[in-house]
Amino acid sequence: MKLKKLLLSFLTIALLFTLVIPSSLATAQETSQTQVYSTENGSSYTVASSENGTEIVIPIYVIYDEETQQGYQLTESEYQQRKSSLSPMTVSVIRYQVAISANNGILTYGYTIKTLAGPIPTTAKIHVASLVSSTTRYGLYSQWGSADFNLIGSDFVLGTGKTKQDNMYNTYYWKFRINSSTTWASGRVDLSDETTDAFLLNKKGVLYPKYSDPQSGIALIEPRADMVPNPRTPSSTYRTNFMKHYNTSFGNPTYFIWDDVQVHHMIPVRFNGSDAMSNLIPLWKPGVQPQNGILSHSVLNSWWANYY
Repeated sequence: MKLKKLLLSFLTIALLFTLVIPSSLATAQETSQTQVYSTENGSSYTVASSENGTEIVIPIYVIYDEETQQGYQLTESEYQQRKSSLSPMTVSVIRYQVAISANNGILTYGYTIKTLAGPIPTTAKIHVASLVSSTTRYGLYSQWGSADFNLIGSDFVLGTGKTKQDNMYNTYYWKFRINSSTTWASGRVDLSDETTDAFLLNKKGVLYPKYSDPQSGIALIEPRADMVPNPRTPSSTYRTNFMKHYNTSFGNPTYFIWDDVQVHHMIPVRFNGSDAMSNLIPLWKPGVQPQNGILSHSVLNSWWANYY
């Protein structure tokens, strides 16, 4: 009897676990994501974004051969292909993991030594600069802030690093530029600038979502960074008009039902966004469990709340 009760309890807990966990995972998938990008020089880096902020992580591999007194930079994939041929007796390998995080209006630049093999360098300098455009991703960029990390021999310890902070203040398009110089007794490796893509971050550091409606392909409009409030009252028929347009152009929705979605103004009416079909997109209403790859309206509401 006791064994049956224990088995029943175990099955009950397991059932609850399977019911609760998928819901939690769906919420996490809705509010956080990691994407892979490439710098202008072809190095890969990751961007992790959530409703709380953004983190950009750029690995830098510096290789120096003391026998030939030559050094160079490798990408992650190049290093994985060649690492077995690098002799730890004469070849120095350093991986700096440079991270830029934006949270709660604070921009943090930092580095961590993630790989350290072979002869230890004598000095190094890592430079990280932030660049901003106050208009669009294609606008003129100027330097916002920077961090210089100067290392001496005792600083080369696996797993260690340093950080520096700047305030963000406003919504901008941001780029980040990195270069480094690492010196050994017999030579030096200077790495050219690595510049990231442009990212639209609001004043809290949250990345503007990159999203397209899965059925229609309607893409979320990327706004300018310098809009000022100019509110207007939307038409009472914009929702009905958009539903007719969507059904006619893309077929009846298969990823949602109309009762569960909000017809969102991509440029909000607070900033004089129009009722044109090109400015509208269907998103889950607040309170509807995100699913089927559809973005929640609350995610964009939260982003815009910290735009201006």
